[in-house]
Amino acid sequence: MTELNLKSRVCFGRDAISVLSELKDLNVAIVTDPFLRQSGKAELLEKKMPYCNVSVYSDISADPSIEQVRACYQFIKAHSSDVVIAFGGGS
Repeated sequence: MTELNLKSRVCFGRDAISVLSELKDLNVAIVTDPFLRQSGKAELLEKKMPYCNVSVYSDISADPSIEQVRACYQFIKAHSSDVVIAFGGGS
C-alpha cells in the first residue's frame, strides 16, 4: 500500500482496501461507474465498512463532463460525506 498524507489522508495501491475496516461512524460516499456497481464490486467495499453509513454514486463515466462532476459533488454534499472513495480506474 502507498499512502500520501496531505490535508487529507489518501490511500491507494496494493492493500489500500485494508484500511476500510478502520473506518467507524462516518458517512462514506463511494464514487464509481455503473459497471462496478452492477457487478457487485462496489457492494464488496460497502461490506468492508459495517460501522459506516455508505452511499454509492455510480452515474459517472470514464471522462466525466463538468455536469457529471457537479452532480457527483452535490451527491457527496447531500449525504454529508466525511470520506469519499473513488473506486475504479480512469478519470
